[in-house]
Amino acid sequence: MDKIFIDSALSVGSIHEIKGYNQHHLSVAGISTGDPLIIGDKHFREYKAEIIEVTKDSFVADVKSKIEICRVPPRDITLFVALPKRRKIESIIFKCTQLGVNKFVPFISSRTIKKINSRQKDKNYSRWLKKARNGAEISKRRQIPKIRDAVSFKEALHLYEKEEFKSGIIFWEQNDGQKYISEDDLVFKMAVFIGPEGGFSSPEIGSAKESGLKVRTLGNLILDVETASVAVASNLLCRED
Repeated sequence: MDKIFIDSALSVGSIHEIKGYNQHHLSVAGISTGDPLIIGDKHFREYKAEIIEVTKDSFVADVKSKIEICRVPPRDITLFVALPKRRKIESIIFKCTQLGVNKFVPFISSRTIKKINSRQKDKNYSRWLKKARNGAEISKRRQIPKIRDAVSFKEALHLYEKEEFKSGIIFWEQNDGQKYISEDDLVFKMAVFIGPEGGFSSPEIGSAKESGLKVRTLGNLILDVETASVAVASNLLCRED
């Protein structure tokens, strides 16, 4: 059953006209009269609806019932991720949204290749939001993750300190201490930092430690930023303990 998000409130028995992006989404999905649909409203409530009319410019849905099942991630994870080149960041947002990441903070470190100029900024951010929305629709999450504009690594550390996370981990392939995530690392509100393709520099790791982050690795193999992001999100969110 397909899901869409809308920016207004719904109630059982109401009739909702679907236009714009959502109308295009349903058209591409081949939705027609009589098909069921899940609609998430601005209050993060979910409703079962049925398409009762299809026109050239819109779909009309009859809101049948409220969904009480709560599909929320087991942990509140903020993913701080070094901005990769090309469109890998879109793939990271799309996949990690489905796994349950609640917030994304792209950052630019000393070894980050990708840079964003003022002309690209709005266009890139719009694509990121679209990927988060698509990922949330597919996984039928209650709400769409939040995404910040790209910041510097220093600003990312400041955001980590400011939000007072209960646990924070930075992944570094050169860590010679504890390698893997431990049970003590696992709390409800967590932050994780994934570096660029070239890895973090030693001074950056030093600054991260000063900010209270714990250094971990994902093992002996070197992963690219996209694979590492998905691996970390899976490890932290696809387990109950």
